[in-house]
Amino acid sequence: MIFFQETRQQGSIKPQATPKVSDSIVLTTAVISARFFGGTQASAMLYTADKQGITMLEKSSFNRRLHRLAMTL
Repeated sequence: MIFFQETRQQGSIKPQATPKVSDSIVLTTAVISARFFGGTQASAMLYTADKQGITMLEKSSFNRRLHRLAMTL
């Protein structure tokens, strides 16, 4: 279950590579982490990867993406 819709921002100076995990999955995992895992992002990442059947980002990459999306939350 995904809680956030994907939005594309126009005006990027250089083309971005296609991310292997969408921003909506990163945000949803952050909410799951806060709500069900006491803020433990690693446990929420494992849970999301298992239930969604995706390859999750590494911890540091996840954290960088989450901080980039902080204003969205």
